[in-house]
Parts: sequence; structure tokens; C-alpha cells
Amino acid sequence: MPGWQGRWGNFKQWYDDRMDVLVVAGMIDRKLFSKILPLMKSKTVTNIYLVRRDFVAGEKITCFSPRGILQRNLVLAELYRVMAIVYVLVRYRPEVVIGIGLLLHGLYVNILGTVFGKKKILLLMGKNDLALTYPHRKRLQRILLRLAFLADFLGTRGTRSRRWLAEKGFAKEKIFIPHNVFDFGAFSPRSLIKKYDMIYVGLLSPYKRIDLLLEVVHKLVFEKHLGNAKLAIVGDGKSKGKLERQCTQLKLSRHVDFLQPGDASYVCDLLNQSRVFVMTSQGEGLPMAMIEAMSCGLPVVIFDDADIGDIVRNGENGFLIRPGDLDGFAEAVKMVLSDKDLYERLCGGALAIRNEGLHEYSLDQAQITWDKALTSCVD
Repeated sequence: MPGWQGRWGNFKQWYDDRMDVLVVAGMIDRKLFSKILPLMKSKTVTNIYLVRRDFVAGEKITCFSPRGILQRNLVLAELYRVMAIVYVLVRYRPEVVIGIGLLLHGLYVNILGTVFGKKKILLLMGKNDLALTYPHRKRLQRILLRLAFLADFLGTRGTRSRRWLAEKGFAKEKIFIPHNVFDFGAFSPRSLIKKYDMIYVGLLSPYKRIDLLLEVVHKLVFEKHLGNAKLAIVGDGKSKGKLERQCTQLKLSRHVDFLQPGDASYVCDLLNQSRVFVMTSQGEGLPMAMIEAMSCGLPVVIFDDADIGDIVRNGENGFLIRPGDLDGFAEAVKMVLSDKDLYERLCGGALAIRNEGLHEYSLDQAQITWDKALTSCVD
């Protein structure tokens, strides 16, 4: 039996290994929890101080969010969040601060974390974080990259982004890939009647370039002779009205359904009522909606953007299209919809992601990845 000195030493080591973290984030609740669940379950993390526009409760979480008029006014809401970050840094003195996305959360974390001498982890969400979807904005890209590099560790969505950041000069050993926790049980094949040839799930925001997707549908209907082609667009956002008007202008009203977002079961049903998942974004990281669709057995036709090539393999589970090539995109969709043997082979390849990802996207693996990054950051 160890003496009291041994027991005290063990307790002190256990206590010293634990830490408090500050997380600054946005996004919808479901996506947020897929990212921070490993922190909530980690034996390394004691408390999570979360600064966010919308209040959320959870294990270990103390949430700081504006209420009332402070939440409704953008300027006041951001002022509140900056003050809340400073308050947490002064009052609770977390060992590590984490920003999810560079704009604005990562800027708050990197600048204020540097001022207060804290270790900083920045999760880059996609190409938009560094303005990489706008090749002519080189000066802005350099500024954002310099701000991103204030972090002690960078989390990115996949291998292509990791290589690019290393080539730009960030220490390779301080770049990690923290996959979202994904419940493959929530997205699985179901025997439902197919109502849609194509489906898109996600935000209706400009960088998602759904306007290009509507152009693709127009090509399929009026140039590729798929007169009954139908697309489901599942989501909401500031571009919705503009996209609905574009549908009318392109004479696609009967070919496109705009559907409201919903919970996992609702989205899973819609995916299983569709044949192909499509996305024409120009600013992605590694979209979880794509993985949800593949987990239901849907092949993917998508622009070869950011880290998507880590999952989608040409001719095996979908097709990667050169960004901006609408003719090539439409031709790939037509081929998938028209060739039964190809379609069945791609469906099988898409379903294989369930077996490949069970470990990689599990909570246990995510905890290992995060614990390693956190302990390396403070060492």
C-alpha cells in the first residue's frame, strides 16, 4: 500500500494534468457539440467556459451569451462577447483558449489570448477562414494567415489543409486534425421511396454557391434531357429569397423544392428519399452533411474543394469535379443517375464510409486527438 506521500503525489499529478479551457464559437448546436463533445468527456478538461451568441447548456459548460437587446443588436452582442472573454481570462484564468473559426472567434482568441499570455488553439473551418475562395485578395489572405499563425496549435479539417499550412511555414507538429464526433447510427440506409434525384443539405449562404447548383439543374433539365430531374435543398439562410427568385428565372420551380432544416432523423429521411448528394461550395473544409449522406448510402458529386478528397474518391463513392466546371458537374450527375450499375457500385462505396469512419470519427478517438493537442500545447 502506498504511503500518504505516494497518494499525495498521485493526486497532485492528477490535479496538475487537469485544465480549464475557454471556447469561443458560433454555429448551430448540433455542429457545436460534435466539435466540443471530446472536451466535455475528456478527463483532462475540468471546466469549459463557452462564449457564444446563443446560450447552450452541457456537461462542464459555463456559457456566457448575450440576452435581450444585447443579443438582437450585432454590435452590442459582439461587444458583450469581447467583454465576456476578458472576464473569463481574468476571473477563471483558463490554461488554454480555443477559437472555432478564424472570423471572428479565432481573432478574439488569438489577440486577447496573446495579450493575456494564454496558450491558443485555433480550429480553421475551411478555405473561407483565410479568404482562399477569393484568389485576387492576396493582401487579405496574408493578413489573415498572419493572424491565424498567432495560435500555438492549429486544428484543420484534413490532410490537404495540413500540408498547405505547413508549406506556408506553420510548424507541422503543431497542426492536428480534430474530426467531429459523428454518430453513424443516426444516419443509416432506410427503405424509403425515392422522391428526389439530388439533394443538398446545409446553409443557404453565398459561399455555398447554390446559385451554381441551380445552374447545374438547369443544364440537366434543358441541355442533358433529364426533364424530370428534381433537387431538394434542405436548409435556411440569408440567400434563400435570392435563390427562390433564381429558380423562377431559370424556370425550375417544379424541379426544386426548398425544405426547412430539421433534426437528424428528419434529415436522414430526406437523404434516404434521394439518390445523389450534390454540393457546389467554394469555401468548404470537410462538410459533415456530405458524410451524413454517404452514411445513408448516397453517392456524392461535389467540387474538389479543400479537404473533401480525403473522403470522396472518384469512381468509387462519387465524383470530384474541378471547381467551376458546371458542364462537367452536370455530366457526372447525369452519368450517376442514368447508369444503374455505376450507381449501385457508387452506393456501395459510399456505404463503406461507415466502416472506415467508425473509429476515426468516434468519441474515443476524438478524445485522444484533443487530449494530445491540449497537453502538448501547455507543455
